[in-house]
Order: sequence, then C-alpha cells, then structure tokens
Amino acid sequence: MIEGLFKKTHIPLLEASLHSLSIRQKAIAQNIANVATPAYRRLLVPFEEQLKLALQNREMAPSATMHPRHIPIGTGGLDEFSPPTERSNNPEPFSGFNNVDVEAEMGDLVKNQLSFEVCAQTISGSFEALRRVMTANPS
Repeated sequence: MIEGLFKKTHIPLLEASLHSLSIRQKAIAQNIANVATPAYRRLLVPFEEQLKLALQNREMAPSATMHPRHIPIGTGGLDEFSPPTERSNNPEPFSGFNNVDVEAEMGDLVKNQLSFEVCAQTISGSFEALRRVMTANPS
C-alpha cells in the first residue's frame, strides 16, 4: 500500500534521476582519470531523452485496475529504466591523443553535482512532507 503511494508521486522520477546522475558522475570521473591515456574515448551518459520516454511510457501504461474508479498502482516505464553509457563517437582527438577536454569535464562534473544536489534535496523534501502528513495529529 505504502509502495503504491510513493509510485503515484514524483519520487520514482527523482529516484531514476539520482541513479542516472550517479552513473554520469562515475563516467566523468573516469574521463578525467584517463585524460592522459592515448586513444581513450570519453564516456557519455545521455539519459535525459530516455528518461523522458520512460516517463511518457509510465503515463501511457494501461492501469491494472478492475474498475475505472480504482487507483492504478505501478510506474510503468520507470521501473525498468536504466541509463545508457556510451563512448563518444567524436574521432577528433582534443589533446592530440584522445578526445578528453579536462576543462569541459570539470564543468560537466560541477553541473552534474548541482543537478544531483537539487534532486536529492527535492526527494528529501518529498519524504519529509509525507512523514509530516503521516504523523499529523488530526484534530
């Protein structure tokens, strides 16, 4: 019952975003670590479009209810969401021997960290609001 309550909120979307941003953080760290590795091709984690499609699938998923007034439970496309990790197909080496631009990677690292913090604060606020509602004293 409680699990179904969470799935009807934006919490699954935030959870998928946090997971994807975590994977992107690891990819950026690996790119920075391999800045001096000859022929290394940088890793990318372009998950935003796939997450948007998974969210659309969630909204379009048929509900497993017996009656139109029943509350559908489930997240559709977000349960199976897994962000893709790709190698950059840019053949031009940035530094002469690989395509990693350490300054661009550091900028991406900061941007990704800020996105992660916003998602983490938002999901924390959502859980805090749910906790307050559940522990409210009805008077």
